[in-house]
Amino acid sequence: MWKDLVGCALILVLVAFGISGVGYAVSYVLEPRQVALDNKVFHQSQSYNDGMARDLDEFRAAYLSATATPESKAAIRASIIHRFAGYDAALLPPDLRSFLIQVRGY
Repeated sequence: MWKDLVGCALILVLVAFGISGVGYAVSYVLEPRQVALDNKVFHQSQSYNDGMARDLDEFRAAYLSATATPESKAAIRASIIHRFAGYDAALLPPDLRSFLIQVRGY
């Protein structure tokens, strides 16, 4: 009787671990796709694009300020190029788009 009870408990434990293992394997396969999709949706969102435009506007104000030295302009330019390296300039307002193209050089 105890042997049957222990055997059933062991089978239940193995089934539970098997189910959780399958769930882990499925999430291991599907999670990278879900993260990539979430990232793509985020980068296409209006709030992301508004934030990028606001950041570029702040960079532009610092770059064009009267107190900006050539060294600080070079540092700001490098920051702009790095921050907006993979960003589509077509998503920006025309004035910021032209500034970004001017700073990038293309």
